[in-house]
Amino acid sequence: MAATIKAEDRESRRAKARAEHEAAANRVRELRELITPTARVVEVATPTKQWSIRGLIDVVHVATRHEQPAVDPRAARRAALEMPGAELDEIEAREQLDAVEVEVREARRAAYLAKLPSSDARVKAALTDFARNLDRLAEQQAEVLGIIHEENERLGLDHNGKPRYDVPNLSFAPVLRDPSRETPADFFIRYLRKDGWVE
Repeated sequence: MAATIKAEDRESRRAKARAEHEAAANRVRELRELITPTARVVEVATPTKQWSIRGLIDVVHVATRHEQPAVDPRAARRAALEMPGAELDEIEAREQLDAVEVEVREARRAAYLAKLPSSDARVKAALTDFARNLDRLAEQQAEVLGIIHEENERLGLDHNGKPRYDVPNLSFAPVLRDPSRETPADFFIRYLRKDGWVE
């Protein structure tokens, strides 16, 4: 419960720091706009006539031009005087936000690392059990195929010259062990052991 409250407190402080930085950055942008207004793009639509294959038709020609807004000298002067302080406020807000972000990241990392051993142990136990079952399944597959081969030899071929039991259709390829190649199951188990996921 205490950890949850601390996490919520960190998140609330981060949200506050973000809001303060955004407000400071917005103020700097506002002052810059007062000092040097951004040029505006103005579209001027002019109705006209134009010849086409259907004759004379109505069209609208749109021209664009850039207009530089007029600067209010007094407002620009006041903005220029306020700008250094506003920029310092933005820098300080950015530094505070960065500090809170680092604190949040470190807290999340610490919480992650604290939970990691138990999670690893649980996953390793599950994978070890799965690998053992998979290995046992491969052994059972070999036993089944041994029985199939024995019965095919005992029965011989049918009237079509085929064995009664079709080995490819009665075997599960991922666990079908062959001395000439590594099965997908064995490769998977070897991969898990190499990476330390299976004991």
